[in-house]
Amino acid sequence: MRWRLHCSNRRLSKKSSFRLQCRHTDECLADRQGVRNVKGRPLDVAIAEKADLVVIGPEQPLCDGLTDALNAQDILVFGPTALAARLEASKSFMKGFVDRMGIASARHVVVNRLEQLPAALGTFESAPVVKADGLCAGKGVVVADTFEQASRAAKRMLSGRFLVKRGAR
Repeated sequence: MRWRLHCSNRRLSKKSSFRLQCRHTDECLADRQGVRNVKGRPLDVAIAEKADLVVIGPEQPLCDGLTDALNAQDILVFGPTALAARLEASKSFMKGFVDRMGIASARHVVVNRLEQLPAALGTFESAPVVKADGLCAGKGVVVADTFEQASRAAKRMLSGRFLVKRGAR
């Protein structure tokens, strides 16, 4: 994720019409002409700096409604609303959405409790991919080679001992 933010910042910094200010320190860009790091709450910074456009990189501020708050202040923003960001924030929400819309997607089973796990695993012919529900910073997926690996991963996710910020599915 850090690399994606760096690439976006680097590309934007090459536009001479932009004065780029990064809220999160990006050492690789900090000394580029026209780039400066700023501190503070993103909404407060955008208002104080009279931002023409705010590009939101990380998922958490999107899920927390930063786009909605910026829109309420009539500040142009590049990033989905909190409702739209749920598609990224919650795998179970996204799967429910694609089912309702008839969008093709891999078969899935949502497991909320450990007791449901054996029956859910039994519905697959081969070891399934196990995904944690919530923002996991790219660490919420286990591509299991065996059912035992899938079971261990799911148990870890359901126990709360996993990098999940929201939900335990």
